[in-house]
Amino acid sequence: MAANFPPAQAKSSLTEALDLIGSTTINGILCGIAFALYCLCAWSLYPQLRVPDQRKQAALTLIYTSLVILCELAIVALTTSVIRLVYIDHDPGGLLNHEKVVPGGQRIAFFSTSSVALDFLTFGVQMQRLWVIWVATQYATIVILLPFLLYISFIALDTILTIWPHYPDILSLKSGTALTIATLGVESAFTLLVTGLVITRLVIVRRRHMSTGLGSSMTREYVCIAAMLIESYALESAWSFIAMVLYAVGSPWSVLFIQCDDSIKVIAYLLVVYRVSKGRAWNNQTENQLSDLRWNHGTQTATVETMA
Repeated sequence: MAANFPPAQAKSSLTEALDLIGSTTINGILCGIAFALYCLCAWSLYPQLRVPDQRKQAALTLIYTSLVILCELAIVALTTSVIRLVYIDHDPGGLLNHEKVVPGGQRIAFFSTSSVALDFLTFGVQMQRLWVIWVATQYATIVILLPFLLYISFIALDTILTIWPHYPDILSLKSGTALTIATLGVESAFTLLVTGLVITRLVIVRRRHMSTGLGSSMTREYVCIAAMLIESYALESAWSFIAMVLYAVGSPWSVLFIQCDDSIKVIAYLLVVYRVSKGRAWNNQTENQLSDLRWNHGTQTATVETMA
């Protein structure tokens, strides 16, 4: 999401320093990590492109992942361009001149579009993962309803927040600040809820197998899947929550967290895609495979449509 700063923060030299470091150095490092993960994902998906029954899904996953990393690269490049515009071309002033210099420019418009597109892609794939894990149950529609509403709400709030700097008259500064807090809150709630529902499903299936005497031998597999999701999305959830709290109290450090938010989302997404491509995730047949003691330990290729 695009960063919008409270007026109290705009007067802080610390805010300017954090904005500059977060937008360039830290974002650049995180983008490098994300690109390295993308290369690993592409390398893992390539063998599946030569398997007829997996070629279509592997290609779709690779295209989807490529769109995500392209959005991330565009955001980092455009952010760097805007930082140069604010801190070099219009120095002195820095962030104090941010509202005068940036709105209306083509670069910030492309940045805003890329940011919304990235949110749409990364949150959309979380919805797909949730559906895959719950689709075999009679509660799938009920379970997915609230996350879907949060997803729609987040995209709507993010879009309004992105448009606001271009048309400042549509919202007062106080309303814009409240909108930013709400957007960060919905973002954090969505990721926590989706991850929690996925873990809940794993626990339910694990208990079912334990009651049939299969639980002890299958415990490691459930723990691996749960650990994968927690590892991938705990950082994203915590990052969004901390950004929301810091922004709400007017802390200059919120700038750093907001500037790096998109990169954290991409890294979390690519971590899961990599594990899926290596055959370490849940698919539509996983529960049956566990019942039959036919768990895939990675010696065979995963079904890419599961969680990618």
